[in-house]
This record gives sequence, C-alpha cells and structure tokens, in this order.
Amino acid sequence: MENKKNCWEIKKCGREPGGTNENEFGTCPASIEKKANGMNSGFNGGRDCWAIAGTMCNGVIQGTFAKKYKTLKLSEIKKLLAHKVHEIRLAGLLILVAQYEENKDREARRKIVGFYLQNSARVNNWDLVDLSAYKILGDFLLNEAPQKSQALLKKLASSKNLWKRRIAMVSTFAFIKAGRKEEVLLIAKKLLKDGEDLIHKASGWMLRELGKRVDEAELEKFLKINGKDMPRVALRYAIEKLDKVKKMYYYNLNKNNNKNN
Repeated sequence: MENKKNCWEIKKCGREPGGTNENEFGTCPASIEKKANGMNSGFNGGRDCWAIAGTMCNGVIQGTFAKKYKTLKLSEIKKLLAHKVHEIRLAGLLILVAQYEENKDREARRKIVGFYLQNSARVNNWDLVDLSAYKILGDFLLNEAPQKSQALLKKLASSKNLWKRRIAMVSTFAFIKAGRKEEVLLIAKKLLKDGEDLIHKASGWMLRELGKRVDEAELEKFLKINGKDMPRVALRYAIEKLDKVKKMYYYNLNKNNNKNN
C-alpha cells in the first residue's frame, strides 16, 4: 500500500531529517519513531504524531498527546473510542479527561459528561474505566450535580453491562477523595452479589480507600454487616490496610459463612 502524506509534509514544519528547520529546532521525534512505522499508512510516526510528545504544531513544541489534543472535537474523539485498538481508545479517553479538567465552564463539562455516558460502551476495559470514571463522571456529580449523583450511580450499577457497573463503582472515588462516604457505601452494597470478578475488585478497592481516606470505622461498620456475604476477593481488597487482628476477624467471618465461595 502506498504511504499517505506524513505530518511534516502536511504541516511543513521542516523538522524531518534533512528538513529546513531540523538544525534550529531538532529532529521531529515522529519522523524517526520506527515503532510507529506503517501506522495509518505513514512513514515512521508521520501518521501517528498525535501520540508522540515533542512534535511541533503551529510553531510550538508539543507535550504529551493528551495536552496536544485537548481541543480535539468530540466527533473526532468518538472515532478514537470506536477504534478496535485498545491503546487508541485509551488515547481518546485521556484526551477527554484533559478536556474536562482544562474546561471550567459547567455547560462545557456537562456536554463532556453526556458524551462520556453516551459512549460508555467503548469504555470497555478495567484501565479505561479506572483512568476516566472518577475524573469525569465522578467529579461532575460531586461538584456540579450532587442532587443527581446517587440516582445516576444506582442506575449505572443496575446495568447489565459490566463496564457501566464498574464506572458506577469507580466514580465514587471522587466522593471518597472529597471526604464523603454515602456514595461508596450505597454502590458497594448494591453490587454486593455481583457475579463479576472485576466488580469485586473495584468494590473492594473503593471500600479500602474509604477506610484509608475517610473513616476506618465506617468501613468496619460495613464489613460487620456485609462481610459474611462479600465475594472473597472484594473482602481481601477492602481489608488490606487494616491491622492483622482485624484482617483475621473479617476473613474468618467471611470464611465461616462462605465455605463454598
């Protein structure tokens, strides 16, 4: 297949090997990134420059790809999220997080959150959820729409889609970091009998953070009531920061009531 035009040919930055600006500004890293050779039918990173730091756009040396593309249109981010390659979907989400954090306008943030929810089916791996859910949805619900937070989180936690349920659980991290306990306790309780290991891990992780960052007594109160019914992996994650005596107590509480788990 014939190669398409590379970014330095389109932008005419002159930083490719032998280019007019190579001596002054240095060689563009995209032009010599051999690992990206052939991506999108380009030479080296010439058609993948958005993912490479140190390139030059509009006369300015760029940083990380997410910061470079923080003004990318949502329609373009949607294309990234629709891509079959996991890393490209991750890139789209990191750009979306950067846009959300950069933009302080409530309406603009609401639009980003709406876009995130509409495309949540493409947030379909544990790392994609964990790197975006609390930073976008969780933050918005905490700071911009607290009156709707519990209802929306419960709705997501009731979804048949594994990743939407994980989004609900991990989004509570924003509330935990703000010193709140209600949301994590609510969603952890709702997901107590979920059959997916990735939900067990997320629930245990958030409960552990509740005990570590907010109130260990609240964690123990939850465990005393629900510990006997918790999936083993969720319990292990939740009690990780407790002392040995308490760990053994809750472990035995669970073991005695879940012999076949």
